[in-house]
Amino acid sequence: MDESAYRKTRAALVTAPCAFEKALLVRCADCSRARRLALAEREAVACADEPTRAPCVAVLELLHRHCAFALHQIRLPEPMPHGMEMRVQCGGLKGLAALAPDGGADAPGAEFGAVAAPADVHALLAGLIAAHGDAENLPWSRVVQQVAAWTPRRRNRGGPRP
Repeated sequence: MDESAYRKTRAALVTAPCAFEKALLVRCADCSRARRLALAEREAVACADEPTRAPCVAVLELLHRHCAFALHQIRLPEPMPHGMEMRVQCGGLKGLAALAPDGGADAPGAEFGAVAAPADVHALLAGLIAAHGDAENLPWSRVVQQVAAWTPRRRNRGGPRP
């Protein structure tokens, strides 16, 4: 499939793309409002409806604004490189999950101080915004620490072992 035809088809099918699509595609998080679509041997994630998408977009914009220093940038490039965007989305969601009242305490590995990936991004953001009054009021310094600490999982380059 030619890339321009793919983009047109994707734009027609995905009218409300998920703000945290990259994080959801690599399973850093999950969301109850996400709708996965298979398109030309690729996968896309759309939001179930536009009104529930607005808080996610606002929080992602705030993550971009607050994380420039953690990513060693004066100003984040537009469009952001894939690895940098992955760090913002996956690390940011981990940092936001750590702010939740349970702090990811019921997740595997939590007994060793690990913060779990959020099981429902929409519910997490709704709870945090309700608790803090506004997304601007979140303790962004704690979230940025998780962004700076996040690393992608390592790939096995050696192939299968005998």
